[in-house]
Amino acid sequence: DAAMCAATRRALEQHGYLPCPHTAVALGALWATCDQPDPPAARIVLATASPCKFEASVTEAVGRERWASYQDGPDFPASARAVLAAKEVPPGRFHVCSSSRFEETQKTWEDQVRKMLDDANS
Repeated sequence: DAAMCAATRRALEQHGYLPCPHTAVALGALWATCDQPDPPAARIVLATASPCKFEASVTEAVGRERWASYQDGPDFPASARAVLAAKEVPPGRFHVCSSSRFEETQKTWEDQVRKMLDDANS
């Protein structure tokens, strides 16, 4: 929303920090309740996630050009680059016979998950 976008832009412009939407909301609340030039006490907001998880929201807040600069820059996490570069895999489906006993169902599910993980790592 507008408050999240405004807080995201303010964090980036005043502090050189690009927050995730959740952190931007917290920063906005902090600034709305105690935005003084000389605060009487220290204030802390903990970042909750990486902005790279919220491309659409952050792009809306800062614009496509600034998002692209972030995504192509050194602060974009290597793990996020790896996710973006990975081949997209359709969601898996687990097939279980409703007449199976719990132990059989558990074994079937476990085998399917192990195969899915093996396939993803090959």
